[in-house]
Amino acid sequence: MRKSTLTFILLIAAVLCFAQKSSLKKYYYWINRAELAICDSDFQRASDCYDKAFDQHRPFNGHVYYAFKVNTQFVHNNERALRYFHILCQSGDDIEWYREDSVIYASIWPQMKMIADTTKTMVIPALEEALENIRTSDQKVRRQMYEDDETEYNTIRYTDSINLVLLKDLYHRYPEISDYTAGMTPALQAFYTHAAITLLFDPQDILYNEVLKGNVEASRYVNLEDNCRCEFLNPSFGINTSSVYGTNVTYSFVIDSVGFVIQPDNVKEVNANRKKINLSETWRDYAKKMAFLYMNDSEFSFYPIKYQYYMQDEALQKIAEIKDLIDKGVIKGNYYIIPQALR
Repeated sequence: MRKSTLTFILLIAAVLCFAQKSSLKKYYYWINRAELAICDSDFQRASDCYDKAFDQHRPFNGHVYYAFKVNTQFVHNNERALRYFHILCQSGDDIEWYREDSVIYASIWPQMKMIADTTKTMVIPALEEALENIRTSDQKVRRQMYEDDETEYNTIRYTDSINLVLLKDLYHRYPEISDYTAGMTPALQAFYTHAAITLLFDPQDILYNEVLKGNVEASRYVNLEDNCRCEFLNPSFGINTSSVYGTNVTYSFVIDSVGFVIQPDNVKEVNANRKKINLSETWRDYAKKMAFLYMNDSEFSFYPIKYQYYMQDEALQKIAEIKDLIDKGVIKGNYYIIPQALR
């Protein structure tokens, strides 16, 4: 009897795990369709895709914010906009962040204020404070003046080590660290990058399983993981030919007034890695979104734009070299002359 009960419990757990993975996969499918629709300026389709995504899985804050923008500024679906604003308030958004755009939201501003006043946030204050303390100490230790380079290196490395221990402890103490419970989680991306440099720490050690659980947004993780690996595996920027997800500064970057998107040689592996974390977005979809960001003054920053910096003459030479490699088919990719208004 005991053995049968244990088997039943394990079966239920397996079914729930499969259902979670399936719903996440569907969620990311519709999110990708929504973002591609924005790139095509088809905002009604984007609104519908966001709505379908949010039916599949509890949405991430950034996706809800973009869906709110689509519905308030483009398709004017106030019912959806207010529903999404309620979700944003649950994850700790403060209406003061929206006040400077209150003219844009004039038709629904009274309802927004009522929602903000009556919605109970899911953020855990102690957890949010602990993460904020890590973020603050990470920034503070890097802004200090030091007597010499060795003191600076040792102090920063020591601080990063302590912060990493504190962060790992939080993941042991709290069953869920997400946009809803943590509030400040996205702000720790800088800390993860610094830990990659000073401690050779790989964010996947903490975040990979959190992505699979649906606690960390996959494309945010993709960008962070690739950039951290670039820091501790390839400190000298240039054209690299392999990547985990294809998003680091060797594949999409701006030099002066030209934006580049370079296809990794291992693009099939990149797409397979994306699929493992339930991302529907292929590398080609990612490339389309980056091209959109290069060419449009948009509030929809699906990924951060990364820059490679050179002196003027060297920048022009570098641009010419990479454009020539693309034109001759030596490397696969595209380049975009960024409009003057966006430079």
